[in-house]
Amino acid sequence: MKIFAKEKKLQYEFEIDSVINKVNYKSNKIYTIAIYVNAKWGMKKYSSGQNIVAISNDCGKNWKFFAIDDRETALGILKMKFPQNIIDKVLARM
Repeated sequence: MKIFAKEKKLQYEFEIDSVINKVNYKSNKIYTIAIYVNAKWGMKKYSSGQNIVAISNDCGKNWKFFAIDDRETALGILKMKFPQNIIDKVLARM
């Protein structure tokens, strides 16, 4: 996205709308977050929102993110590492 933005003179920023869920499990922090990408290209402005999951395996020092395109995909990804009761807390209110 950075290369495209530079080539096309697109300005963008990420905005955190809200933290929906916060779950701590052992040394893991797992957050469900609503974000927006706000972009300006010439005189036009665009905004798009999405829910993401943020996971830190080292108490918040480093983070990995993935979009929640649908609940089933998120379940499949989270099941690789976390028990069902933790997944239920992460995806509550989704």
